[in-house]
Amino acid sequence: MKYMIIVILLSILSSVSVSGKHLYFLVHPKNLQSELVIKKAKNIILKKNHFWDNGSSIKVFMPNHDAFPVIIDKILGMDQLDWEEYWGKQKLQTGSAPPKILKSELAIIRNISKNKKAIGIITDSNYNDSIKKIVRVILKVEI
Repeated sequence: MKYMIIVILLSILSSVSVSGKHLYFLVHPKNLQSELVIKKAKNIILKKNHFWDNGSSIKVFMPNHDAFPVIIDKILGMDQLDWEEYWGKQKLQTGSAPPKILKSELAIIRNISKNKKAIGIITDSNYNDSIKKIVRVILKVEI
């Protein structure tokens, strides 16, 4: 019975759709990181890579909505259970906590615009010309 419930939950999570067809990895306009590849994005989200190329520490912001399961699936190759297990182990082994999950993509944009060391992920639904003045895209992933 437990396995049946898990299978149902996983199928629901994998069928969640986000508004838009891309994930945008954003940084502050003055962040010196020029671009990012998916492998490095994955290592940043999993906190295997703690520093930008210039040596400054990285602060990660992720959305708390329909895009979250898409990010852990498409970028990390995980599901919700894998994610929770990974961070449970990290907490025990290193004391490391998962990335900061914010309630809205607008909160992510606001935090990125104020923090030169941060990176955040949003979808097409909040990516528009007005935010290009306060954040910069370093990776765009089709989903």
